[in-house]
Amino acid sequence: MLKSYGLRAVNWPLVLVGTITGLFFLTLARLILARHNNFFTFDYDLGIFDQAIWLLSRGGSFITVRGLDVFGHHANLGFFLLVPFYWLGAGPNFLDVLMVAGVSFGVVPIHRYSVQLLENQWHALIPPMAYLLHFATSWVINETFHPEVLAIGPLLMAYVASTRLEWRRYAAWLIAAGIWKEDIALAIVMIGIIVWIRGNRRVGLTTAASAMLYFLFATRVMIPVLSGGGAFYEGFFGPLGSGVFEVVFNALRHPSLVIDAFIAHDALGYLRDLLYPYALVPVLAPIALLIGLPQFLINMLTVHGLSANLQAHYVTMPLAAASLALAEGLRRLKRIEWRRVALGAVAATSLTTSALWGLLPYGIKYDQGNWPLGPNPRAPTMLAAISFPEPEDAVAATWNLVPHLTHRHQIFTFPNPWTIVNWGTGVETPPDPAVIDWLVIDRQVLGESTDDFERVLAEERWEIVLDHDDIVVARRAP
Repeated sequence: MLKSYGLRAVNWPLVLVGTITGLFFLTLARLILARHNNFFTFDYDLGIFDQAIWLLSRGGSFITVRGLDVFGHHANLGFFLLVPFYWLGAGPNFLDVLMVAGVSFGVVPIHRYSVQLLENQWHALIPPMAYLLHFATSWVINETFHPEVLAIGPLLMAYVASTRLEWRRYAAWLIAAGIWKEDIALAIVMIGIIVWIRGNRRVGLTTAASAMLYFLFATRVMIPVLSGGGAFYEGFFGPLGSGVFEVVFNALRHPSLVIDAFIAHDALGYLRDLLYPYALVPVLAPIALLIGLPQFLINMLTVHGLSANLQAHYVTMPLAAASLALAEGLRRLKRIEWRRVALGAVAATSLTTSALWGLLPYGIKYDQGNWPLGPNPRAPTMLAAISFPEPEDAVAATWNLVPHLTHRHQIFTFPNPWTIVNWGTGVETPPDPAVIDWLVIDRQVLGESTDDFERVLAEERWEIVLDHDDIVVARRAP
């Protein structure tokens, strides 16, 4: 029997944080594994990133799913850390579980910072739990692996280290965040500005300058050189131009273009929905929100509509910033009565919006087709289909089968390479379709490519080795 003093010595709020985080991890890991194993994942972007890391592990670098060099796509230098796991056989499921772990790890700095600011273990329980319950976290996981998600925890740890003047840890965590994608450098620039505002001028200036130099190197040198035609996303800003300087110049010169973009993407609604799960408390600490400002502006100014969707991975940095601002906003409520009211409001709004807008098991959207809650009746046929090509064979497959065939040097999303769609930057020479050894096709998702498929079968010599459940596998005839 435990002695009473032993029970009192237990940090029950910390135990609760750890338990809830563990349950979150296990639940979302199970769901995302079921999503992939039931053939409900995509070529964009899981297939792209999985082939990219597999290629690096085998000394290659050209992602045939995307038509770009690994680092002509994004500056995902952190992929080198994952290469040893691919030597051991890692693949899409590993990446997806790693992403869930990355989201879950964000609890650590948020909880640590909340304890530091609120000086009350029970009060400090609310911000990290609100972060996990934020509807955007479950949607980001549902979207499958994106490397910038792995930057959440390190970036938050760096910010917390800066408030404690732990500069070596601060630098190490910033590097650990910045290696995952070039856009993270812009958030690091803002952290440097915040550090500068708070009085550490040298550290802040060094941080901001270093991060901006890295961002410019990645986007103006590395990516354009390796892609052969400039960063593929430079055309996403429409009339504002391409490149950071041109976009900033045109935004200042023609503010109406910015206003039009904000209206088109409902910028105020985006901010409202981002902060509402936190009961709008982050508005009390706007300085921390600066961290998410660059990505917010990118999301609003691009003509790429998905970026303005809070259910997409582009919300990663705004969400991280809002989570820090939540803890700082609560700190600003000096009167304990006001703080308790705010904590209650955060608990209520995070739970409510999670149930209404999120994808956790108690939510209304949980069983609306976003997760595969039952077995895919065609999964056995699909599993048989992907077993035909040998690892050295070149394959063209439909988007839902591509992530299961990416551990090879040549894998294309049909109708590539016959008809070029969402491939390269327009300057690459498309490969000769004659190199394709196998077609692995799901007729149910072909859509507009159905005619292309029938034409390829009719005009070229193929041997059908499987045609069942609308799954077709064809081998090029000798």
